[in-house]
Amino acid sequence: MMHRCRLIALLLMCFTTAAVATSMSPGELIEAGVTRLTKQMLTQRTMLESDTEKLYALVDRELGPHLAVRKIARLVVGRHWQKATQAQQEEFTASFRRLLIKTYAASIFEHISEAKVEFKPFSLKKDARTAIVRTLIRFDDGSRLPVDYKLLRVGDGQWLIYDVLISRLSLVINFRNSYGRIVESDGFDALLELLR
Repeated sequence: MMHRCRLIALLLMCFTTAAVATSMSPGELIEAGVTRLTKQMLTQRTMLESDTEKLYALVDRELGPHLAVRKIARLVVGRHWQKATQAQQEEFTASFRRLLIKTYAASIFEHISEAKVEFKPFSLKKDARTAIVRTLIRFDDGSRLPVDYKLLRVGDGQWLIYDVLISRLSLVINFRNSYGRIVESDGFDALLELLR
């Protein structure tokens, strides 16, 4: 189940180009991204099956520009972020981004043809800088999974994802809980070593 949850999280975080993204609402951005990534994975299936590096590159190209990577990294590390050096922060951010891409690319690809996505209307928070896009994933076996995306509008007007809630459970908080224990017991360098 967790494997399936992770695939859905990344599948729905893959979007269109940044130039188009600035004029899209958060809901339009999510929907366009799902369609685009699904189409590419299905049409390139044979090649991607035999070359995981190309699969990672595809997901990185589609996903990377639409993640608030530094904010996600900061949220995941929590209170330990301020204690880390700038070099540690930069290494963690880059390593965590790679982890997201690699971990979820295979899961997305494995289940790409069995998930149908229902898009709900998005909601803006009072500050108009944050939004939540709610979706419902329906699988061929009849099971359903609610997946919500928290997005932040950055200076250029682009919407970027900074958290994903699967069945109302935050991925950021999940990672924070496990990584926080590592940093507290063994230090920040131990966490970096784990991600290398």
